Amino acid sequence: MRETLLGILTLAICGSWGCGPGSFKGTVEGRGLKVADAVFYVSQGSDTAPPHIEIIISDRPDLCDDLKAGRLRKNSALLDILLVRRINGEYMAPDKGPYAISGDAGRIGSAIFAPFDESCTISLDSSQGRAASGTVDVRQLQGDSGGRLEGSFSMAIGQQADQISGTVLATWCDLSVQPDSFSCE
Repeated sequence: MRETLLGILTLAICGSWGCGPGSFKGTVEGRGLKVADAVFYVSQGSDTAPPHIEIIISDRPDLCDDLKAGRLRKNSALLDILLVRRINGEYMAPDKGPYAISGDAGRIGSAIFAPFDESCTISLDSSQGRAASGTVDVRQLQGDSGGRLEGSFSMAIGQQADQISGTVLATWCDLSVQPDSFSCE
């Protein structure tokens, strides 16, 4: 009885707030991604890049620590999503709402599916791993320390148009300082 009650309570909480880092349905060139971690960062922009949201979904835990330390994981995979908002030719701070993959105005984005091999080399070329179309919907966004991003995605990846979709519940990760290089572990 206690286990049943606990299961119902967990389902009710996860149904309302979302549990875990997300989900990933579909494959890209036969490769899926079992979500173990998801992080995001909101950039205010710089001389070389517009303001943007970067969301990274991985099949390995401790993603924020790995990214900040410049570590790639052997035989891992990730989905890297970049979102910007461009209104009347001007880049604006990103916010909640739907983003169109490969758009040219409004809320627009890009994404790449990157499976790494034993030597941490991406095992797909860009024509196979880059999103060709789709949407990313950001439903909740708190873009500072301790914040979270909640949303969903649906996209066609590569010239082969592999269909993927899923949800994301990402934790904030300060990626304002990027390492100069990455090691393969």
